[in-house]
Amino acid sequence: MSRYATVTGLVAGVCGIVLALGAYAGAEREAWFPYEVGPHGTPVDLSFLNKDAGGEYIPAGAHGFLEVDGDSFVFEDGTPARFWGVNLTAGAAISNEERAAQLAERLARLGVNVVRLHHLDSWHDPIIDYDHPSGTTQHLDPDSMERLDRTIYELRQRGIYVVLDPWVQRTFRENDGVDAWDELPGGNFGLHPYVYFDERMQELIQNTWEQIWTHENAYTGLAYKDDPAVIMTQTINEGMMQRGADHVELEPYRGQFIALYEDWAEEHGADPDIGEEIITQNWGEDNLRFYMHIKRAFYEEMHGALRDIGVRIPINVNNWFTYTWELVPQQVGDVMATNYYYSGDEFAGQSVMDVLWTEHPLGEPNTPFGPPAGAAVEGKPTIVTEYGHNPPKIYRSAFYPAMAAVASFQGWDALTGYAYSQSGTPGADFNVGHHAAYEWEVDPATIASFAAGALIYRRGDVTPAEETNLLHVPESEFHELRWEDGGARQLPNLPWLNASVESHRLRVVLGGDRPDEADVHEVYDTGEAFEYEHPSTRLEADTGEFWRDWDAGVGGIDTPRTQAFYGRMGEEGPLETEGGLHAALDTPFATLVLSSLTKSPIEETDNLLLVAVARAEPTGAVYSEDGSALEQAGEAPMLAEPVVGQISFSTAAGALKAEPIRADGSRGEPIPVSIENGQGTLDLTEEHETIFYEITARDD
Repeated sequence: MSRYATVTGLVAGVCGIVLALGAYAGAEREAWFPYEVGPHGTPVDLSFLNKDAGGEYIPAGAHGFLEVDGDSFVFEDGTPARFWGVNLTAGAAISNEERAAQLAERLARLGVNVVRLHHLDSWHDPIIDYDHPSGTTQHLDPDSMERLDRTIYELRQRGIYVVLDPWVQRTFRENDGVDAWDELPGGNFGLHPYVYFDERMQELIQNTWEQIWTHENAYTGLAYKDDPAVIMTQTINEGMMQRGADHVELEPYRGQFIALYEDWAEEHGADPDIGEEIITQNWGEDNLRFYMHIKRAFYEEMHGALRDIGVRIPINVNNWFTYTWELVPQQVGDVMATNYYYSGDEFAGQSVMDVLWTEHPLGEPNTPFGPPAGAAVEGKPTIVTEYGHNPPKIYRSAFYPAMAAVASFQGWDALTGYAYSQSGTPGADFNVGHHAAYEWEVDPATIASFAAGALIYRRGDVTPAEETNLLHVPESEFHELRWEDGGARQLPNLPWLNASVESHRLRVVLGGDRPDEADVHEVYDTGEAFEYEHPSTRLEADTGEFWRDWDAGVGGIDTPRTQAFYGRMGEEGPLETEGGLHAALDTPFATLVLSSLTKSPIEETDNLLLVAVARAEPTGAVYSEDGSALEQAGEAPMLAEPVVGQISFSTAAGALKAEPIRADGSRGEPIPVSIENGQGTLDLTEEHETIFYEITARDD
């Protein structure tokens, strides 16, 4: 039986958590070793992905502006484009010269070619001058803007593009002329839903945008709107309206919203005399039609404002949806975007800690890849602006190579994980408190598996799907919330959609007639997709390049340049790919990724990277008795669990050695790789104390 448990099935999940956390106790954890990637940066160097044949960085922007070509990205000079990266947030985005250079170098070494700069107007030295003598928020802070300039410049020089999202947590002051300015909530959603229909708020945000996009970077001499290293932006972050606590509560906005509905209802044949039910009843066809109208009008207004300023890059109008009606208006944008965190983004008692994605069966909500698949609307590029299976989730290292494989297979166009760092402090900054989920920089489990993902996705080691499936969403579904049974019938949770995302290319068609099946592998509508029953517990890409079995809890990748296994490897027993990777581990859970570091296949090269990573936690971390919460965050150093066992792989090399890579990038004592009958064999032991090995030619 699968060990997977959804958040809604917490009782079953707790049993699994207790078992998993029990393994941390006693002698077994004594073998865990310090691996401090935070103080030392990125131990491996994948920066060649951003360099030319001569080993020099190709500056971001060298190919011209990013453009949309159908459902893909292309640069102005015709070069195809895809982006693998992270978010830098608040302090990490607006830091200082030393930290900006440090982050740019670390991220280039990690294989990153895009950074989303986020929370620029929020809690850390915001680019808006909230203390301006005018008593308004209508001026930029010159010091913060200069530091943002430096961050963009340092990234640009190392071939790392920028997604600039300058509005997240805007607040207002007395002289801004905003009604009830001092009663509006703070935080990410403080202006939601009021900004969707309040013209003064929209005007102020547009004025700030004009200042930002026409601002000339002190280091490049280019206005942000004229810099091809800046490739995307958005009109609102996680835009929410009419859901949960995000109803219209304040006056005069409440009266304005009702009046807007009444005018719209008269024009569109709806009942205008429902009063406050347009706010208190967030369901029903007419109400949802009106909400779609409000959202669409906002997106059109703000998208047009950016174009009027001279912003020419692709624009994402929103990156959040739960219900289908929220997704429909997002088609106003140039791309389709979503945010999602597998098993939740934080650990504050609200998410199951021991979820392992390889064990997630079809038909269970909160799926590993369903949200971006649900947003993959036919004819538009697909981007994921925030995602993660974040610390301190126990089995997080299995997620990132698989995410890279699925994204490459699906042809998703850009992914920015959340978040590499929020800190502006250079050096050994260590944060394992409430925001540990957003501090990948210190986490060996995430850094190792994310680096493996960079090679898989950036090089296209996993190739595109051979066949396409279409999910047809009838217009009647636009007016259904589908909240029942934990959202089992919501778009991202449909069993057929989730089977398709790991077996064929999946595109979504919103409304219209059911597409002709002649040109695609399969077409399902949402009802059929919900009723779908998979014939086994195994899913496999139609290319044969990756697979998983949710009953066994394991999965793998099998391509010429990357071969991998992840999940309950030690419990399932020896695993083998057709390409020649064989693994027999003693470690119950592990992620094992072997990749060529050259353009040649694994069997033809003598330069390989082996990622061997399992669990990682801070020293002294303490969990609650039932395992549902982290009661004591722990402290530095981070400890990594050793991966123990034996691997072998096909090779034409005559003699190879494996060198453990230390956290500071130095190499440990070389380990001979025995080669017999074209098969290289390497023993992995506790003594190696590493999560990375570099395999190269041996001189003797």
